[in-house]
Amino acid sequence: MLFRSRLLGEALELWRGAAMQDVGLVDSAAFDAAVIRLEELRLTAAEERADAEITLGRGAELVTELTDLVAAHPLRERLAAALMRALVAAGRDSEALLAYQRTREALADELGVDPSAGLSALHVALLRGELGQRPESRKTNLRAELTSFVGKDADVAAVRDLIAGHRLTTLVGPGGSGKTRLATETGRALLGDLPDGAWLVDLAAIGAVEGDGEVGGVAQATLAGLGLRDALLSEAQNADLTDRLIGAIREREMLLILDNCEHVIEAAAAFAHRVLGECRRLRILATSREPLGITGEALWQVEPLALPEGDASPGEIASSPAVRLLRDRAGAVRKDLGADEHTLRTMARICRALDGVPLAIELAAARLRTMSVDQLASRLDDRFRLLTSGSRTALPRHK
Repeated sequence: MLFRSRLLGEALELWRGAAMQDVGLVDSAAFDAAVIRLEELRLTAAEERADAEITLGRGAELVTELTDLVAAHPLRERLAAALMRALVAAGRDSEALLAYQRTREALADELGVDPSAGLSALHVALLRGELGQRPESRKTNLRAELTSFVGKDADVAAVRDLIAGHRLTTLVGPGGSGKTRLATETGRALLGDLPDGAWLVDLAAIGAVEGDGEVGGVAQATLAGLGLRDALLSEAQNADLTDRLIGAIREREMLLILDNCEHVIEAAAAFAHRVLGECRRLRILATSREPLGITGEALWQVEPLALPEGDASPGEIASSPAVRLLRDRAGAVRKDLGADEHTLRTMARICRALDGVPLAIELAAARLRTMSVDQLASRLDDRFRLLTSGSRTALPRHK
Protein backbone atom coordinates (compact mmCIF):
# COMPACT_ATOMS: atom_id res chain seq x y z
CA MET A 1 0.00 0.00 0.00
CA LEU A 2 2.91 2.35 0.72
CA PHE A 3 4.38 1.58 -2.70
CA ARG A 4 1.00 2.20 -4.34
CA SER A 5 0.56 5.55 -2.60
CA ARG A 6 4.05 6.70 -3.54
CA LEU A 7 3.62 5.66 -7.19
CA LEU A 8 0.27 7.44 -7.54
CA GLY A 9 1.66 10.54 -5.86
CA GLU A 10 4.56 10.69 -8.32
CA ALA A 11 2.12 10.32 -11.23
CA LEU A 12 -0.11 13.15 -9.99
CA GLU A 13 2.88 15.45 -9.55
CA LEU A 14 3.47 15.25 -13.31
CA TRP A 15 0.24 17.19 -13.94
CA ARG A 16 0.48 20.93 -14.63
CA GLY A 17 -2.97 22.53 -14.88
CA ALA A 18 -5.76 21.24 -17.11
CA ALA A 19 -5.13 18.60 -19.75
CA MET A 20 -3.98 20.01 -23.11
CA GLN A 21 -4.67 23.58 -22.04
CA ASP A 22 -2.10 24.94 -24.51
CA VAL A 23 -3.60 23.12 -27.51
CA GLY A 24 -5.92 25.41 -29.51
CA LEU A 25 -8.33 23.06 -31.23
CA VAL A 26 -11.89 24.38 -31.49
CA ASP A 27 -15.07 22.39 -32.11
CA SER A 28 -13.25 19.06 -32.20
CA ALA A 29 -15.20 16.18 -30.69
CA ALA A 30 -12.11 13.93 -30.71
CA PHE A 31 -10.05 16.57 -28.90
CA ASP A 32 -12.76 17.12 -26.27
CA ALA A 33 -13.04 13.35 -25.73
CA ALA A 34 -9.27 13.07 -25.20
CA VAL A 35 -9.33 15.89 -22.64
CA ILE A 36 -12.22 14.26 -20.78
CA ARG A 37 -10.45 10.89 -20.77
CA LEU A 38 -7.23 12.37 -19.37
CA GLU A 39 -9.12 14.32 -16.71
CA GLU A 40 -10.97 11.17 -15.71
CA LEU A 41 -7.65 9.31 -15.35
CA ARG A 42 -6.29 12.11 -13.15
CA LEU A 43 -9.34 12.06 -10.89
CA THR A 44 -9.25 8.26 -10.64
CA ALA A 45 -5.58 8.41 -9.67
CA ALA A 46 -6.40 11.04 -7.02
CA GLU A 47 -9.14 8.80 -5.62
CA GLU A 48 -6.85 5.75 -5.58
CA ARG A 49 -4.10 7.71 -3.82
CA ALA A 50 -6.55 9.09 -1.24
CA ASP A 51 -7.80 5.57 -0.46
CA ALA A 52 -4.22 4.32 -0.08
CA GLU A 53 -3.21 7.23 2.17
CA ILE A 54 -6.28 6.81 4.39
CA THR A 55 -5.60 3.07 4.68
CA LEU A 56 -2.06 3.94 5.81
CA GLY A 57 -3.52 6.15 8.56
CA ARG A 58 -2.78 9.52 6.93
CA GLY A 59 -6.35 10.62 6.32
CA ALA A 60 -6.18 13.70 8.54
CA GLU A 61 -3.45 15.14 6.29
CA LEU A 62 -5.73 14.99 3.23
CA VAL A 63 -8.72 16.96 4.50
CA THR A 64 -7.87 20.25 2.74
CA GLU A 65 -6.93 18.58 -0.55
CA LEU A 66 -10.07 16.41 -0.58
CA THR A 67 -12.32 19.35 0.38
CA ASP A 68 -11.12 21.23 -2.71
CA LEU A 69 -11.58 18.18 -4.95
CA VAL A 70 -15.12 17.52 -3.69
CA ALA A 71 -16.02 21.20 -4.20
CA ALA A 72 -14.79 20.98 -7.79
CA HIS A 73 -16.44 17.59 -8.44
CA PRO A 74 -19.50 17.37 -6.16
CA LEU A 75 -21.02 14.37 -7.96
CA ARG A 76 -18.04 12.01 -7.53
CA GLU A 77 -19.13 9.78 -4.66
CA ARG A 78 -15.74 8.15 -4.24
CA LEU A 79 -14.17 11.53 -3.49
CA ALA A 80 -16.99 12.31 -1.06
CA ALA A 81 -16.42 8.98 0.70
CA ALA A 82 -12.69 9.67 0.96
CA LEU A 83 -13.39 13.11 2.42
CA MET A 84 -15.76 11.62 5.00
CA ARG A 85 -13.16 9.04 6.08
CA ALA A 86 -10.44 11.70 6.22
CA LEU A 87 -12.60 13.98 8.39
CA VAL A 88 -13.30 11.10 10.77
CA ALA A 89 -9.57 10.38 10.96
CA ALA A 90 -9.09 14.03 11.95
CA GLY A 91 -11.75 13.73 14.66
CA ARG A 92 -14.26 15.89 12.76
CA ASP A 93 -17.25 13.53 12.61
CA SER A 94 -19.89 16.25 12.43
CA GLU A 95 -18.22 17.75 9.35
CA ALA A 96 -18.15 14.26 7.79
CA LEU A 97 -21.94 14.12 8.21
CA LEU A 98 -22.26 17.54 6.55
CA ALA A 99 -20.07 16.34 3.65
CA TYR A 100 -22.44 13.42 3.09
CA GLN A 101 -25.48 15.73 3.26
CA ARG A 102 -24.01 18.09 0.63
CA THR A 103 -23.21 15.16 -1.69
CA ARG A 104 -26.72 13.73 -1.26
CA GLU A 105 -28.28 17.09 -2.13
CA ALA A 106 -25.99 17.57 -5.15
CA LEU A 107 -26.91 14.13 -6.52
CA ALA A 108 -30.62 14.84 -6.03
CA ASP A 109 -30.48 18.32 -7.61
CA GLU A 110 -28.24 17.48 -10.58
CA LEU A 111 -29.15 13.86 -11.37
CA GLY A 112 -32.31 13.17 -9.42
CA VAL A 113 -30.77 10.09 -7.75
CA ASP A 114 -29.95 8.97 -4.24
CA PRO A 115 -26.43 8.18 -3.04
CA SER A 116 -25.08 4.76 -3.97
CA ALA A 117 -25.34 1.81 -1.60
CA GLY A 118 -21.64 2.14 -0.76
CA LEU A 119 -21.84 5.80 0.23
CA SER A 120 -25.07 5.19 2.16
CA ALA A 121 -23.43 2.32 4.07
CA LEU A 122 -20.53 4.62 4.94
CA HIS A 123 -23.04 7.18 6.24
CA VAL A 124 -24.75 4.55 8.39
CA ALA A 125 -21.39 3.38 9.78
CA LEU A 126 -20.59 6.99 10.67
CA LEU A 127 -23.92 7.42 12.46
CA ARG A 128 -23.26 4.24 14.45
CA GLY A 129 -19.79 5.39 15.42
CA GLU A 130 -18.17 2.51 13.53
CA LEU A 131 -16.29 4.45 10.87
CA GLY A 132 -13.36 5.44 13.02
CA GLN A 133 -12.79 1.94 14.38
CA ARG A 134 -9.69 0.50 12.72
CA PRO A 135 -8.86 -3.17 13.18
CA GLU A 136 -5.53 -3.72 14.87
CA SER A 137 -2.92 -4.18 12.16
CA ARG A 138 -1.33 -7.59 11.98
CA LYS A 139 2.25 -7.58 13.18
CA THR A 140 3.35 -11.14 12.56
CA ASN A 141 2.65 -14.38 10.74
CA LEU A 142 4.31 -16.50 13.43
CA ARG A 143 1.97 -19.35 14.27
CA ALA A 144 1.01 -20.23 17.81
CA GLU A 145 3.04 -23.26 18.87
CA LEU A 146 1.36 -26.46 20.02
CA THR A 147 4.22 -27.51 22.30
CA SER A 148 6.26 -25.79 25.00
CA PHE A 149 9.75 -24.44 24.35
CA VAL A 150 12.20 -26.45 26.43
CA GLY A 151 15.85 -25.98 27.21
CA LYS A 152 16.82 -22.99 25.08
CA ASP A 153 15.70 -19.91 27.05
CA ALA A 154 19.30 -18.70 27.44
CA ASP A 155 19.77 -19.02 23.68
CA VAL A 156 16.76 -16.76 23.04
CA ALA A 157 18.30 -14.06 25.23
CA ALA A 158 21.67 -14.40 23.50
CA VAL A 159 20.18 -14.22 20.02
CA ARG A 160 18.11 -11.16 21.01
CA ASP A 161 21.34 -9.42 22.00
CA LEU A 162 22.92 -10.30 18.65
CA ILE A 163 19.91 -8.93 16.75
CA ALA A 164 20.09 -5.71 18.77
CA GLY A 165 23.72 -5.19 17.72
CA HIS A 166 23.70 -6.58 14.17
CA ARG A 167 21.29 -6.20 11.27
CA LEU A 168 21.94 -9.74 10.04
CA THR A 169 22.14 -12.69 12.42
CA THR A 170 22.34 -16.30 11.24
CA LEU A 171 21.54 -19.36 13.34
CA VAL A 172 23.84 -22.14 12.17
CA GLY A 173 23.54 -25.81 13.04
CA PRO A 174 22.86 -29.31 11.73
CA GLY A 175 19.41 -30.49 10.70
CA GLY A 176 17.07 -31.15 13.59
CA SER A 177 19.03 -28.99 16.05
CA GLY A 178 16.10 -26.60 16.58
CA LYS A 179 17.14 -23.59 14.49
CA THR A 180 13.62 -22.80 13.28
CA ARG A 181 12.06 -23.06 16.72
CA LEU A 182 14.78 -20.89 18.26
CA ALA A 183 14.29 -18.30 15.50
CA THR A 184 10.50 -18.17 15.91
CA GLU A 185 10.69 -18.00 19.70
CA THR A 186 13.19 -15.13 19.42
CA GLY A 187 10.94 -13.33 16.93
CA ARG A 188 7.97 -13.76 19.24
CA ALA A 189 9.97 -12.38 22.17
CA LEU A 190 10.87 -9.28 20.09
CA LEU A 191 7.35 -8.40 18.93
CA GLY A 192 6.92 -5.72 21.57
CA ASP A 193 10.07 -3.94 20.36
CA LEU A 194 9.26 -4.01 16.62
CA PRO A 195 6.68 -1.47 15.39
CA ASP A 196 6.15 -3.44 12.18
CA GLY A 197 6.46 -6.92 13.62
CA ALA A 198 8.36 -10.14 12.97
CA TRP A 199 7.67 -12.22 9.85
CA LEU A 200 8.66 -15.78 8.99
CA VAL A 201 9.67 -16.56 5.40
CA ASP A 202 10.00 -20.30 4.76
CA LEU A 203 12.44 -20.94 1.91
CA ALA A 204 12.14 -24.75 2.08
CA ALA A 205 9.94 -25.00 -1.02
CA ILE A 206 12.14 -22.81 -3.25
CA GLY A 207 13.97 -24.79 -5.87
CA ALA A 208 11.16 -27.23 -6.63
CA VAL A 209 10.61 -25.35 -9.90
CA GLU A 210 13.46 -24.48 -12.22
CA GLY A 211 14.61 -20.90 -11.63
CA ASP A 212 12.99 -20.64 -8.23
CA GLY A 213 16.37 -20.62 -6.55
CA GLU A 214 17.20 -17.16 -7.92
CA VAL A 215 16.85 -14.02 -5.86
CA GLY A 216 13.39 -13.47 -7.34
CA GLY A 217 12.24 -16.73 -5.76
CA VAL A 218 13.35 -15.54 -2.33
CA ALA A 219 11.66 -12.17 -2.91
CA GLN A 220 8.43 -13.88 -3.98
CA ALA A 221 8.45 -16.08 -0.88
CA THR A 222 9.00 -12.97 1.24
CA LEU A 223 6.12 -11.11 -0.41
CA ALA A 224 3.89 -14.10 0.30
CA GLY A 225 5.06 -14.31 3.92
CA LEU A 226 4.31 -10.63 4.47
CA GLY A 227 0.89 -10.96 2.84
CA LEU A 228 1.87 -8.49 0.11
CA ARG A 229 2.06 -10.80 -2.87
CA ASP A 230 -1.43 -10.33 -4.31
CA ALA A 231 -1.40 -6.56 -3.81
CA LEU A 232 2.02 -5.93 -5.30
CA LEU A 233 1.96 -8.46 -8.13
CA SER A 234 -1.01 -6.56 -9.59
CA GLU A 235 1.02 -3.34 -9.70
CA ALA A 236 4.02 -2.30 -11.78
CA GLN A 237 4.12 -5.58 -13.69
CA ASN A 238 7.49 -4.77 -15.25
CA ALA A 239 9.18 -4.08 -11.91
CA ASP A 240 11.61 -6.55 -10.38
CA LEU A 241 10.10 -8.54 -7.50
CA THR A 242 12.81 -7.42 -5.13
CA ASP A 243 12.24 -3.79 -6.15
CA ARG A 244 8.54 -4.14 -5.33
CA LEU A 245 9.32 -5.66 -1.96
CA ILE A 246 11.83 -2.94 -1.12
CA GLY A 247 9.30 -0.26 -2.08
CA ALA A 248 6.78 -1.83 0.29
CA ILE A 249 9.04 -2.26 3.35
CA ARG A 250 11.65 0.48 2.92
CA GLU A 251 10.47 2.48 5.93
CA ARG A 252 9.33 -0.43 8.11
CA GLU A 253 11.08 -1.36 11.34
CA MET A 254 10.71 -5.11 11.32
CA LEU A 255 12.41 -8.49 11.60
CA LEU A 256 12.47 -10.92 8.69
CA ILE A 257 13.15 -14.54 9.61
CA LEU A 258 14.59 -16.25 6.53
CA ASP A 259 14.20 -19.93 7.39
CA ASN A 260 15.97 -22.88 5.68
CA CYS A 261 18.47 -20.89 3.64
CA GLU A 262 20.99 -23.70 3.10
CA HIS A 263 19.69 -25.06 -0.22
CA VAL A 264 19.38 -21.57 -1.78
CA ILE A 265 22.33 -20.06 0.08
CA GLU A 266 23.64 -17.91 -2.79
CA ALA A 267 20.22 -16.46 -3.58
CA ALA A 268 19.42 -15.91 0.09
CA ALA A 269 22.74 -14.12 0.64
CA ALA A 270 22.26 -11.87 -2.41
CA PHE A 271 18.70 -11.07 -1.36
CA ALA A 272 19.65 -10.28 2.25
CA HIS A 273 22.55 -8.08 1.15
CA ARG A 274 20.35 -6.06 -1.18
CA VAL A 275 17.32 -5.50 1.04
CA LEU A 276 19.46 -4.68 4.09
CA GLY A 277 21.25 -2.04 2.01
CA GLU A 278 17.96 -0.47 0.87
CA CYS A 279 15.87 -0.85 4.05
CA ARG A 280 17.83 0.75 6.87
CA ARG A 281 15.37 -0.16 9.65
CA LEU A 282 15.13 -3.80 8.64
CA ARG A 283 16.82 -6.66 10.50
CA ILE A 284 17.14 -10.24 9.29
CA LEU A 285 17.40 -13.44 11.33
CA ALA A 286 18.37 -16.35 9.07
CA THR A 287 18.56 -20.09 9.75
CA SER A 288 20.96 -22.23 7.76
CA ARG A 289 23.37 -25.13 7.96
CA GLU A 290 26.11 -22.74 6.82
CA PRO A 291 26.66 -18.97 7.14
CA LEU A 292 25.34 -16.61 4.47
CA GLY A 293 28.85 -15.17 4.24
CA ILE A 294 27.98 -11.46 4.22
CA THR A 295 30.18 -8.81 5.82
CA GLY A 296 28.68 -7.81 9.15
CA GLU A 297 26.86 -11.12 9.65
CA ALA A 298 26.64 -12.30 13.27
CA LEU A 299 26.59 -16.07 13.86
CA TRP A 300 25.02 -18.18 16.59
CA GLN A 301 25.87 -21.86 16.66
CA VAL A 302 22.77 -23.86 17.63
CA GLU A 303 24.03 -26.69 19.80
CA PRO A 304 22.19 -29.90 20.77
CA LEU A 305 20.46 -29.88 24.13
CA ALA A 306 22.71 -30.30 27.15
CA LEU A 307 22.95 -33.89 28.42
CA PRO A 308 23.26 -35.04 32.03
CA GLU A 309 26.67 -36.23 33.20
CA GLY A 310 27.21 -39.94 33.61
CA ASP A 311 27.30 -39.69 37.40
CA ALA A 312 24.43 -37.16 37.64
CA SER A 313 21.91 -37.54 40.44
CA PRO A 314 18.24 -38.19 39.64
CA GLY A 315 17.47 -34.53 40.31
CA GLU A 316 20.23 -33.39 37.93
CA ILE A 317 19.00 -35.82 35.28
CA ALA A 318 15.42 -34.58 35.57
CA SER A 319 16.51 -30.94 35.25
CA SER A 320 18.81 -31.42 32.24
CA PRO A 321 17.40 -29.83 29.04
CA ALA A 322 17.48 -33.02 26.93
CA VAL A 323 15.63 -35.13 29.49
CA ARG A 324 13.18 -32.30 30.19
CA LEU A 325 12.28 -32.25 26.49
CA LEU A 326 11.86 -36.02 26.35
CA ARG A 327 9.65 -36.04 29.46
CA ASP A 328 7.58 -33.11 28.20
CA ARG A 329 6.86 -34.66 24.79
CA ALA A 330 6.39 -38.16 26.23
CA GLY A 331 3.83 -36.81 28.68
CA ALA A 332 1.61 -35.90 25.73
CA VAL A 333 1.36 -39.49 24.50
CA ARG A 334 1.15 -41.42 27.77
CA LYS A 335 0.41 -40.55 31.38
CA ASP A 336 1.94 -43.54 33.17
CA LEU A 337 5.61 -42.61 32.80
CA GLY A 338 7.38 -42.92 36.11
CA ALA A 339 9.77 -40.46 37.69
CA ASP A 340 11.81 -43.05 39.59
CA GLU A 341 15.59 -43.25 39.34
CA HIS A 342 15.56 -46.20 36.90
CA THR A 343 13.21 -44.41 34.48
CA LEU A 344 15.21 -41.19 34.64
CA ARG A 345 18.52 -42.95 34.00
CA THR A 346 16.98 -44.83 31.07
CA MET A 347 15.73 -41.53 29.65
CA ALA A 348 19.22 -40.08 30.05
CA ARG A 349 20.60 -43.08 28.11
CA ILE A 350 18.06 -42.44 25.33
CA CYS A 351 19.02 -38.77 25.10
CA ARG A 352 22.74 -39.61 24.98
CA ALA A 353 22.12 -42.12 22.19
CA LEU A 354 20.35 -39.36 20.27
CA ASP A 355 23.16 -36.84 20.92
CA GLY A 356 20.70 -34.38 22.46
CA VAL A 357 19.27 -33.50 19.02
CA PRO A 358 15.79 -32.01 19.67
CA LEU A 359 14.11 -33.46 16.57
CA ALA A 360 15.40 -36.96 17.34
CA ILE A 361 14.23 -36.69 20.96
CA GLU A 362 10.75 -35.61 19.85
CA LEU A 363 10.55 -38.53 17.40
CA ALA A 364 11.65 -40.90 20.16
CA ALA A 365 9.02 -39.50 22.53
CA ALA A 366 6.32 -40.21 19.93
CA ARG A 367 7.40 -43.90 19.97
CA LEU A 368 6.57 -44.12 23.67
CA ARG A 369 2.92 -44.25 22.66
CA THR A 370 3.37 -47.94 21.81
CA MET A 371 6.41 -49.04 23.81
CA SER A 372 7.97 -48.61 27.22
CA VAL A 373 11.00 -46.51 28.05
CA ASP A 374 13.13 -49.66 28.41
CA GLN A 375 11.94 -51.02 25.06
CA LEU A 376 12.74 -47.72 23.37
CA ALA A 377 16.22 -47.62 24.88
CA SER A 378 16.99 -51.17 23.79
CA ARG A 379 15.90 -50.54 20.21
CA LEU A 380 17.89 -47.33 19.67
CA ASP A 381 20.84 -49.33 18.35
CA ASP A 382 19.06 -48.99 15.00
CA ARG A 383 17.73 -45.50 15.55
CA PHE A 384 17.46 -44.58 11.86
CA ARG A 385 14.98 -47.39 11.33
CA LEU A 386 13.14 -46.78 14.59
CA LEU A 387 12.68 -43.00 14.30
CA THR A 388 11.07 -42.86 10.88
CA SER A 389 7.63 -41.47 11.65
CA GLY A 390 6.64 -38.17 13.19
CA SER A 391 4.14 -35.42 12.59
CA ARG A 392 2.16 -35.75 9.36
CA THR A 393 2.48 -31.97 8.94
CA ALA A 394 6.26 -31.92 9.34
CA LEU A 395 8.50 -30.77 6.52
CA PRO A 396 9.74 -33.57 4.20
CA ARG A 397 13.34 -33.20 5.40
CA HIS A 398 12.17 -33.81 8.99
CA LYS A 399 10.14 -36.84 7.98
